[in-house]
Amino acid sequence: MNKLEQIKALTKGKGIQYLLDAGFKILNNPIAMFETNNYALKAYTDVACDDPLWDELIKTGTFSMETQTFFAKECFTEDVANADKLVILKSSKLKYDRILGNIFNRDKIKVANIVMVGCNTHIEEKDAKAFEALADKITDEIHDDEYFSAYPKMYYESIIVRLLKGVIKDPLIYTPHMQIFYDGFEDYLYAAVVKIPNDDPVG
Repeated sequence: MNKLEQIKALTKGKGIQYLLDAGFKILNNPIAMFETNNYALKAYTDVACDDPLWDELIKTGTFSMETQTFFAKECFTEDVANADKLVILKSSKLKYDRILGNIFNRDKIKVANIVMVGCNTHIEEKDAKAFEALADKITDEIHDDEYFSAYPKMYYESIIVRLLKGVIKDPLIYTPHMQIFYDGFEDYLYAAVVKIPNDDPVG
């Protein structure tokens, strides 16, 4: 079987880690999954990779504000936010190209990303198709997951409170989060505002 067929043949119900590990064996590049809006690492393939950004994500469980600023300046943040399913990220400042896919919950809201760093083998068109199928597999895997079903509301409440309190000040990084309004999540905005006096998500 080719790579796409192998990905499509992976068994459902064995969890995210199983899918990432199987994806690594098929695509031969390290893969990680992190939450869409706060970059919190959820799962990854435990394999060696000499890419600085991969190393940062695995060691710290997220990306620093400096790295997030780099993503924004390179238009990665915008490209990912506007991508339907996946996007290949290239830059002269990156050691390796990487491909990133969107993961959706059952309400079709982006809740996580998977990223593959091309440090072992060059990312080709056939790899992109197989990687897209892997993203679809994970989307299907988390369909009934309660955490990812509730995640958008939790995130939007937190980010709006941070905006209102002035914790978030750099529009270069956070302008994409105005998608809250474009997506029609005004009810989350209301919930965040009324929660400020009694339930402060930012501590």
